[in-house]
Amino acid sequence: MRIEDNSHILIKTATAKVRWTLRKAAGVVKQKARANAPVDTGKLKRSIRYDFVGPNRVMIGSRREHSRPVEYSKKHGKPYLRPALRDSMGLIKRLFKINDKGV
Repeated sequence: MRIEDNSHILIKTATAKVRWTLRKAAGVVKQKARANAPVDTGKLKRSIRYDFVGPNRVMIGSRREHSRPVEYSKKHGKPYLRPALRDSMGLIKRLFKINDKGV
């Protein structure tokens, strides 16, 4: 009897599922953040993106100069990213549970 190591297939499949789930989750947060973003010119809203910054890490936000003050200013800010993430956590958890089956 010959035993063959196919663990690389399992790792590749699991990695693909994690990336798919992260992409879906990031898309949900991005859409909610865009909906929450204050609109003056619309540039901030249109600039909200997500990028993979590691194999299992996604960064969501904007590189616009005024995005941080809008999110964090106590006086004139209107948070849009943190509420988007908070409001999406239930769905994100469900996405990971769904994709955890069958790996």
